[in-house]
Amino acid sequence: MRTPLHVLLKRLGPRPGFSPKIAQELVEWAVPYGADWERALADCNAQERFMHIVREMYRQRLLSHEAVVRAALACAQTVLVNVPEDEPRPRHALYTISVWSAGGTPLSAVSSAQRDAQAAAHRYRTNYAAQAAALACSHAAYVVVARGTNSGDALARTLSSVIASRAAVLMAKNESAKQIAADEVAALQDIKKVLIPEIIQGLSNYSQVEA
Repeated sequence: MRTPLHVLLKRLGPRPGFSPKIAQELVEWAVPYGADWERALADCNAQERFMHIVREMYRQRLLSHEAVVRAALACAQTVLVNVPEDEPRPRHALYTISVWSAGGTPLSAVSSAQRDAQAAAHRYRTNYAAQAAALACSHAAYVVVARGTNSGDALARTLSSVIASRAAVLMAKNESAKQIAADEVAALQDIKKVLIPEIIQGLSNYSQVEA
């Protein structure tokens, strides 16, 4: 029988130095879902709440760095249409992430592509949509670079930055607040599609160890 989600979340965190209030709110949110982990995660549309789960599971090595990278890539790919065709650097950054994920290029190549995408963003000081799109690609590449046992905070923050950059693209296009909010939810959904199966597997492994 599965362990209820709120029990697992209580065991997972928070780490020393992190606000226990946020962790407690997460535990209380999970109580009504019982052991239905899938429904809870599907319903988790509060970005801060979901990123807390990502951060703590990564900290416990229950969520792989590669999975978080794939999530960042999925989230950032939608903005490429806003990058002018004569600017290859943001596209190259996402391509380099894909190649790195397949084991075909070293971390240093992704780091270089990340810096190039960031430089591309500075090129578009008056084209705010292109600037925000380039930054989204740069942030996605930084998820590859920001790895290590203690980098859960950096990974969660950078994933949130990819979402924020997507929203900034729409803001630059003077889209409505409703449309921007809807895209933020859609961006989180892009991330969740990749990470939820990984989180479920991680929770399953964790519950067996803790049993």
